[in-house]
Amino acid sequence: MTIGLCAPLAEFAKATAVLRFVGMIGAIIGILAAPAVRAADQSTMARQFVEDVGVRVLTILSEGDNSSAARHKQFVALFVDSFDAPLIGRFVLGRHWDALKEDQRASYLESFNKYIVAIYAAQFATYDGEMFEITGSEMKSERDTLVLGEIKKPGEAASKIHFHVLTRDNSPKIVDIAVGGVSLIVTKRSEFGSVIQREGFESLKRRMDETIQRVSADKS
Repeated sequence: MTIGLCAPLAEFAKATAVLRFVGMIGAIIGILAAPAVRAADQSTMARQFVEDVGVRVLTILSEGDNSSAARHKQFVALFVDSFDAPLIGRFVLGRHWDALKEDQRASYLESFNKYIVAIYAAQFATYDGEMFEITGSEMKSERDTLVLGEIKKPGEAASKIHFHVLTRDNSPKIVDIAVGGVSLIVTKRSEFGSVIQREGFESLKRRMDETIQRVSADKS
């Protein structure tokens, strides 16, 4: 024999079922929305990270009492903190990385870090009151964000600058910079590959070291 629920219990059962259903829908929405929320958080983190880097760069450049050597030291610290140098270094070597021995890889990465800092230090030496502004960001994947910005100088057209930021373990790092649509790592990959094919790895290493020494001499 089936025992029917009394009216209050039946209404309670209906309400409980509705609440369970609503709860289930909420959980599904939460699961589906979580990646979007994480992506939004990552995009915000990447933008703030690049903005902080920009502030540090402008602070270094605007401090008139800084000597060239002092600026260079600060740029080295900035690069170590903000860029994923090992990843960039491996990428620009491409397939040639696999052909290197462990001691060659270590020596190359050490020189590459100094080389990239030398390049940026030389470019920043021409600073003349430019301002940096972030204009947007684009999510490229779950961990990759493209932060869009402009370098502005009074009386001149703004230059577009894009930062490719890779976030791992909530730690964002810059892995590429493109100015006016020209990518640093793509340019260096082509340049390095050409030198290695024509002259070999040791010639590339020597050229990098010569650039480092030249910039060091200029700032001394």
